[in-house]
Amino acid sequence: SASGESAHLVYMGWATKDELPIELERIKDFEAKTPGITVEYLQVPGDQYVTKMNTMASSNTLPDIAMINEAQCLKWA
Repeated sequence: SASGESAHLVYMGWATKDELPIELERIKDFEAKTPGITVEYLQVPGDQYVTKMNTMASSNTLPDIAMINEAQCLKWA
């Protein structure tokens, strides 16, 4: 950034093996367009996702950004 500040964001998602390259490419594109911001992708299998989110919430370590399906979004709201 122009101010020289930087930020590191954690983005959690459930990308499958086939989807992972697409997610990583999106992150790479985002980082190229937003100098100073780096994104760490935290891949969690879909069948473990809600448990992981709940565990992270209870330990105050939630990601900065997360994929949330509609049913879970309503519960989290």
